[in-house]
Amino acid sequence: MDMTDHIEQLTALLGDIAERHHKAFVSTDGNDPMWALWYAERLIADSVFTSLVPLLRDADELADRLTELDVSFRKQKAEQSWQRYYAHQLLAAV
Repeated sequence: MDMTDHIEQLTALLGDIAERHHKAFVSTDGNDPMWALWYAERLIADSVFTSLVPLLRDADELADRLTELDVSFRKQKAEQSWQRYYAHQLLAAV
């Protein structure tokens, strides 16, 4: 597989986790101050993620990285989806 395939896989995985997060926090309209850790724990538990991003196995470290990516994404006002932006950035570090 090439990098484009990896980006597509990780983008889809992030989208799936986003849907699960929304369902889990529907009562708060998705408001979750610990969202990054919630995502990190689910990403690390997923074999697709661990095969694509093997160096990020610590949930706290990954949560910090996700928080950094959120800040960066919002500052850049990127034209791509946040899922694709995160996927590209996470895979660029591999």
